[in-house]
Amino acid sequence: MDRKMKRKQKKTLSPGIVVWNIAKFIMYVSMIFFGLTFILSLVWILVNSFKTAPDYMQDAFKLPQTFDWKNYKQVFENLEYKGYGLLGMIGNSMILVLWGWLVALTLPHMAGYVMARFNFKGRKLIEKAVWVSMIIPVIGTGSSALWFVSRIGLYDNFLGVFLMNAGSLGFSSIIYTSMYKGMSKSYAEAAYMDGASEWMVFTRIYYPQALPVTFIFLVQSFIATWGDYMTPYLYLPNHPTFALGLQQMQAQFVDFGNDYPVLFAAIVISLIPVLTLYLLFHKKITGNVALGAMK
Repeated sequence: MDRKMKRKQKKTLSPGIVVWNIAKFIMYVSMIFFGLTFILSLVWILVNSFKTAPDYMQDAFKLPQTFDWKNYKQVFENLEYKGYGLLGMIGNSMILVLWGWLVALTLPHMAGYVMARFNFKGRKLIEKAVWVSMIIPVIGTGSSALWFVSRIGLYDNFLGVFLMNAGSLGFSSIIYTSMYKGMSKSYAEAAYMDGASEWMVFTRIYYPQALPVTFIFLVQSFIATWGDYMTPYLYLPNHPTFALGLQQMQAQFVDFGNDYPVLFAAIVISLIPVLTLYLLFHKKITGNVALGAMK
């Protein structure tokens, strides 16, 4: 027993374990500090959204004397851009979000399934082209994309944005390709023997297994589309989204009036959908999601 205890003590006091414990401690402290910076920033914005402009300019880190909702009321009543109010801008954002969800639920799955299940000429070339397209910065192809959309008559049209975002070859298709390659083929072979078509094999066997990962992509798509500023600015100038409305609010209330609390109120409103989505589904987002059972 004494020998076993001594071995355990030597093992626990070995230099490698000590260094690893110190590294974990530093990592945990860094993550906590990094998370606190976000939380404190959100709290600071929320508190200042209830202040008046003079109170904010006098002391930005002081609690407001009274929590007044007039800044939020002003956002709903006075924010207007290109004929759209706040609700209209939110509606435009939701149109893009719903389309992004539709794309995420269909096209990357289909592309990944075909690339994983079928061996055809040019498949490797397509895979390399996908990787190359991810290396090229989006800003480098912006001018050509804008020219193309204008030439086909879809500039300042939701359909033009839909077609640009409908490209199924991207990071998500690479993930689905790897997933479908790693899935067992025995279920598909049994389905073929029962007379199932390729579409039935895809929709009833392979597609359900990828839904946990799809949920993560849906959340990411919502956050990216909701906060996207450049796409509506370049391709939908007369159909502003909420992200574009925030820029207009900065010009309207900050650049010409130093009324930062009104801008902070608009930022809080813009964060409500994202924070609500995260609070409702944070376990699925951060946890280990197991593949669902197949019928």
